[in-house]
Amino acid sequence: MKKILFIITLIICCSCDKYLDVQPSNVAYEPDLFSTRSGFEAALANVYFGLTSTDLYGREMKYGFVETLVGYYKITSTSHELYEASQYNYLHSKVNPFLTNFWNESYNLINQCNIILQNLDNIKDDPYYNIIKGETLGLRSLIHFELLKYFGPCISVEGLSATAISYRDKVDYVATKFSSAQEFIDFLIRDLEEAELALQNDPVITNSRSANLNTNQYEQYNSLIDKRGERINYYGVKAMRAMVYQWKGDASKAGEIAEEIIAELKLSPTFRLTIDSDLNNPTGLNVDIKMNMENLFGLYIRDLKTKATYYLPELATSVLESNYYIYPDPNLGSSLYTEAPHGSTNDYRFGKWFGYNLAQWRFIKYDTSSLPVNNTEYSNFYEIKMITLHQVYMIACESLVDTNLQKSIDYFNEVRVARSLTALSSTGMTSDTLKEYLFKEVRKESIGDGNLFTTYKRMFRNIDREINVNASLSIFKFPIPTEELTYNPN
Repeated sequence: MKKILFIITLIICCSCDKYLDVQPSNVAYEPDLFSTRSGFEAALANVYFGLTSTDLYGREMKYGFVETLVGYYKITSTSHELYEASQYNYLHSKVNPFLTNFWNESYNLINQCNIILQNLDNIKDDPYYNIIKGETLGLRSLIHFELLKYFGPCISVEGLSATAISYRDKVDYVATKFSSAQEFIDFLIRDLEEAELALQNDPVITNSRSANLNTNQYEQYNSLIDKRGERINYYGVKAMRAMVYQWKGDASKAGEIAEEIIAELKLSPTFRLTIDSDLNNPTGLNVDIKMNMENLFGLYIRDLKTKATYYLPELATSVLESNYYIYPDPNLGSSLYTEAPHGSTNDYRFGKWFGYNLAQWRFIKYDTSSLPVNNTEYSNFYEIKMITLHQVYMIACESLVDTNLQKSIDYFNEVRVARSLTALSSTGMTSDTLKEYLFKEVRKESIGDGNLFTTYKRMFRNIDREINVNASLSIFKFPIPTEELTYNPN
């Protein structure tokens, strides 16, 4: 059997946070890695760990580089590390590495998923075979979808026949011919349907998202059944399928799937919209200001404190000037979060995600200044959103706004109440007005999550900034790395 090297290991310890300790280290394994379930657990852990890279969702593609593109941050100094990014100068020497690293690391993780799937039949009789299969297909789909959204065509302008990027579903180390957007989306839907089928008996369906189902102390710890909300799971895969249909432009199918998820979760203990006690825990311990209870897939980042403070000064930080520190645009308060009639100072996000110190307004959604470094007792602070129930509600609202205005308003009001906002009246409401409110809601929710830029792209909508930026293909399509274009067989 061909040798396969993985920089990976499975670390087992006796704490109640064992899942958080499944992580890679610098140990190379031979093919016998894939002879047991624990080897596949380790391989999956390596993919999850790869997603937490600073070049991916540990920083740049969440609250760093990508958020400079949508006007959340006010960057005026030309010497600032992210200034050129904020001006969409994608080929600049300070910007292009963000794109190249995003591309290369993503395809590397896709190849790791393919290696797992290529070897998976080695444990076909294992009772957790389907969970491993579903998770791996889901991860491969997620990473491909992210690449499509940034490097692929603007479908609303260029159409589904436009050239997209490569969909890699086999182990290879060479450039692969680009697919059309339609072909790429067909591959995504195929994989997501297969993943959803594999995960139809996912333990997350009948347990809480944070449940540890390792109840027998005499059995080897199994990371696959611990904290399913922090792993790709049935609901995350199903929500992703709705997102892919929405990206394709099939609002009806996207909305149908989104409504199914909403209905299912109203009968499940797993995920729900945020309630007041999540954010206002009287003990102040492990409060859920990022509303992780809504994460259909949340990514745990053990060293988030270290990664976040590279760009985001904590509330207590007294150093204001830096070529790396980024601060929120002060206009976000009056022109978005508190703007009447859709906004209010009561909005949990306005009160919990921003703060003042030394006359400087700061974005503190990722502030862990009151916590010990990397302390797993405060797990809510170290989880970031990847796929959320809020996104599912927004898909449902958007799909209904022209066909069933009242139902769209009803779904929207469920979200508003969960953010401590008053329900909107349907009296005098029009589809166009509601569409604007829905988009403003997405803007309020998405800061620091890395989702807004691709929403602008999907809609081909002008970008709301201090001086608005006109929608254009040159802004919305990241340039594909030169090396890929040089060797691609297209």
